[in-house]
Amino acid sequence: MDLASFLTSVLTSFVIFAVLVLVFTFLSRRPGNAPVYYPSLLLRGLDPWEGRRRGTRSPVGWIRDALSASETDVIAAGGVDAAVYLVFLYSVLSILVYSGIVLLPVLLPVAGTDRGLELTAAAGVRPKNDDKNNSAPELPEIQRLALSNIQEGSMRLWAFLLSVYWVSFVTYFVLWKSYKHVSNLRATARSTPDVKPEEFAVLVRDVPRSSPDETIKDSVDSYFRALHPNTFYRSMVVTDHTKADKIYLEIEDHKKKIARAEVVYANSKTESNPEGIKPTHRTGFLGLIGKKVDTIEYCSEQIKELLPKLEAEQKTTLRDKQQRAAIVFFNSRSAAASASQTLHAQVFDKWTVMEAPEPRDIIWPNLSRTIYERQIRQVVIYSIVFLTVVFYMVPITAVSAISTLENLRKVLPFLKVVVDRPAIKTILQAYLPQIALIVFLALLPAFLTFLSKAEGIPSQSHVVRATSGKYFYFIVFNVFLVYTLGKTLFASLRTILDNANINVIINMLATSLPGGATFFLTFVALKFFVGYGLELSRLVPLIIFHLKRKYLCKTEDEVKTAWAPGDLGYSTRVPNDMLIATVVLCYSVMAPLIVLFGVAYFALGWLISKNQVLRVYVPSYESNGRMWPHMHTRIIAALLLYQATMIGVIGLKKFYYSPILLPLLPISFIFAYICHMRFYPAFAKTPLEVAQHELKETPNMDAIYTAYIPQCLKPDKLEDLDVFEDAQSHTTSRAPATANRTVGSCTSNLNCGREEGPARLMLDAAGGRTPSTHPALRHCVALLRLHLASPSLAAAKQLHARALRAGVLPSHPLLAKHLLFHLASLRAPPLRYAVAVLTRILPDPDPFSLNTVLRIAASSPRPRVALALHARRLAPPDTHTYPPLLQACARLLSLRDGELIHAEAAKNGFATLVFVKNSLVHLYGACGLFESAHRVFDEIPVRERNLVSWNSMLNGFAANGRPNEVLTVFREMMDVDFTPDGFTMVSVLTACAEIGALALGRRVHMYLAKVGLVGNSHVGNALIDLYAKCGSVDDARKVFEEMGTGRTVVSWTSLIVGLAVNGFGKEALELFGVMEREKLVPTEITMDFCSSFLGNVGKGVDGHGRCISDRAWAGSLEILDP
Repeated sequence: MDLASFLTSVLTSFVIFAVLVLVFTFLSRRPGNAPVYYPSLLLRGLDPWEGRRRGTRSPVGWIRDALSASETDVIAAGGVDAAVYLVFLYSVLSILVYSGIVLLPVLLPVAGTDRGLELTAAAGVRPKNDDKNNSAPELPEIQRLALSNIQEGSMRLWAFLLSVYWVSFVTYFVLWKSYKHVSNLRATARSTPDVKPEEFAVLVRDVPRSSPDETIKDSVDSYFRALHPNTFYRSMVVTDHTKADKIYLEIEDHKKKIARAEVVYANSKTESNPEGIKPTHRTGFLGLIGKKVDTIEYCSEQIKELLPKLEAEQKTTLRDKQQRAAIVFFNSRSAAASASQTLHAQVFDKWTVMEAPEPRDIIWPNLSRTIYERQIRQVVIYSIVFLTVVFYMVPITAVSAISTLENLRKVLPFLKVVVDRPAIKTILQAYLPQIALIVFLALLPAFLTFLSKAEGIPSQSHVVRATSGKYFYFIVFNVFLVYTLGKTLFASLRTILDNANINVIINMLATSLPGGATFFLTFVALKFFVGYGLELSRLVPLIIFHLKRKYLCKTEDEVKTAWAPGDLGYSTRVPNDMLIATVVLCYSVMAPLIVLFGVAYFALGWLISKNQVLRVYVPSYESNGRMWPHMHTRIIAALLLYQATMIGVIGLKKFYYSPILLPLLPISFIFAYICHMRFYPAFAKTPLEVAQHELKETPNMDAIYTAYIPQCLKPDKLEDLDVFEDAQSHTTSRAPATANRTVGSCTSNLNCGREEGPARLMLDAAGGRTPSTHPALRHCVALLRLHLASPSLAAAKQLHARALRAGVLPSHPLLAKHLLFHLASLRAPPLRYAVAVLTRILPDPDPFSLNTVLRIAASSPRPRVALALHARRLAPPDTHTYPPLLQACARLLSLRDGELIHAEAAKNGFATLVFVKNSLVHLYGACGLFESAHRVFDEIPVRERNLVSWNSMLNGFAANGRPNEVLTVFREMMDVDFTPDGFTMVSVLTACAEIGALALGRRVHMYLAKVGLVGNSHVGNALIDLYAKCGSVDDARKVFEEMGTGRTVVSWTSLIVGLAVNGFGKEALELFGVMEREKLVPTEITMDFCSSFLGNVGKGVDGHGRCISDRAWAGSLEILDP
């Protein structure tokens, strides 16, 4: 390629890019295009034009926003995977920038001042085979700045040799820093206090076959409960739900059709036709043939028919289509991380345990593949990929050879008239080979993705990594190696045949190989100017969106689907970026000018990709940077290819010192090995020191479990989560056929009577349990949950009795679980009844039931019952066991028992949980051990402290008369920008009252009014007490009046006491009378102050005597005697 063609290609690409940027600037201002250019912001509820007017957006405003966005902003918008992708782009950019600092100012003058090409041309070896005549060969100006212009054996080659070392060590340095940075990013993401379902679960494959009378779920439960007795929560067996999913999708499709038809029907109603026209369609192929029906009625009928089928298929799937794989859940992150790294089985082909993928990342059909099937599939797929890579070289080589103008004139002579025109010749030389190559490569990714899924990989993110690896090696082999060598050999074939001399051939190769850089210069320019210009302008998605919205979309859901942006598409982005990185690295020393194009590509790619991550793309899954080891390995592969290429090219130049480059290859392998050993284990497994960080809230294990249930089997389809789990445990083969037939005759409500008793007892004897699909049990559970809004002990007992009469086993765990949960919801839970259900009805209590009763006992008048139940070890402790036990110790002021519970929690690995530490702070504060409380509080990382942590410290100091410490802790709380609540302010107001800090109390009052906490009755009582103790009676009265209906007995008592101690005995007595007329029962504190202070006002005997006689507190009469 001559200089004119090269400049035409680059300048044209740049003009296209500039035009696309201007188009983006214009179109992105229009509100109607916001779903195309700002979908990520819209989905996160952000205003794309916040802080600026739409019409005044600068053409470079997006650049400023992208540069100012931090890595935290990127993670919030696109996840850790997007941040790691940007780190990859920035790393390659850094390698090229640092390399270019030396290569450009050193190698360009060295190459440009030599005469290698002229001497080679004079010797008769032409770098290109132009025509048949013997005219002087063309010497492209670009090649004069490349290694091809250096004479053989020249001492100038030292500059190129040392540059190879410089680029290599720059790459080592940047990759080490980047690997360390990404490792820290991943650790931070895995240790955040947010609850993520995948951090509490492991994937178990290759579950061995169980006995005929045991389901797979029962086998998994018993196996993991035995190995992890204190941390195992529950399991979910993988099922073949293909048919259920198909039915579910049909129902969803009919729902969408109904929604669309309703909109069309509503729009058809006009003033002239108020009835409108009901939408219709044909039931045949593509709606073109078949019977014409009313869309709304037809789809509604179809849904009615499909729902029973879905329910039946769900039950069949859960019961009869269980696979040899499961998701096992643990009650803490550290327990799940430990289980995923533990070798469970003695043989390798059983109980394969690994970290569970994210729920939306799972490929369900692949989970049940056995280890032997996976290995066989892997060998077959790798063989197919190898054949694909190797045999694609034939069409690639043909395209690369034929696409040159010289070869087109030879192969297609009739094109000579066209291609010989100067203008057309320049354009074709600039674009024809590149466009042919890009189109050819666009056909491959879908095929490689299919092959990767066929390997049996369990997660979509892993499939993306596998596809990316296959695609990388394909394009490097076929584009870089085969295309370059094939084009060179094809163009120089006549020279090789005419000069069958090894020296001539070597000279020709040494000259022609570096000359191939001109093609890749224009290839890179086309990729980053036009490719990234189209990426930024999003013209294709914009056109498609507006066409769909105008002609196809009728409902809001259809519009959202039309502008759904998807994710970054790492499976093709990363390999294409790696191709450019490989090409630029390999030619960086041979043709240093390519470094400038590489810097432009990755700088522009980093900037535009960051903009797209922040504003456009929405991640479809999150692997927390698991892609980085893949990226690092491919960069090392590109570096090795670069080093091997330079060893060969400099050797072909007859430079006898070229063997000095040989140590680079083992150095690169050693560097890769060290990086793998140091960093990779933390990517393959989650380190325990990362997993043990505390959560900001108690994890909802039911929500975590539900997150992994496939959409077509969600609990709302099966009425209850426990029904879903129990359906997997139930085996119909356990009960004889006669028992099943008898059970089938039962009625489906709680009033089926005692006639069902014998049948139910027969099933109990045959199966050992009542199935969760039993109508009586289902109705009882549903009613218990229905009564949670207004729980009633009588209703709970009645429902319990009716379920037992209907034949439900008393020991059924589902019934007991919901019954205990209902009892815990009562204002005064019956402790005796709850303990009876736990200890007498349940033969083997589960941790949830035990913890429920512990909470009831800890808040009851008999908290020691909680300690007694714990001592019986009815169920293994979990994350929710220790807080109620510590609460019971705090109420009993039993420091000894509390320290024992603390030690046990630490031994079982639960003492580091933030909610356990909060309970410990409360315990030590209640017992007066402030140093211990403060020590535990300090052990909680500042970013993990929650409101309960701070309130526990404040309450402990306030309850023990330490007002100064209360105010000190409160200042620390405000310094870290923690928003207090009503309980916080009660402790602060109590401290102010203790030290008489009226001014500070007024400031606190103003703050409370500002944040809207004055209406809190506890806060109001504390304000009355503050003003009363500080002598500001009018303020106390004002607060009392403002409380209105929120006043409690404590409010009345606080004001009466305040009036009395401040010398307003008469007013206090009058207020006491008002309190009596309000039919409020005074506390003993109220009576004591009435007795002590009101006798001095002359009416104390009569008035107070009347109160005492009314309340039958005769023991206080002696105080009133004269």
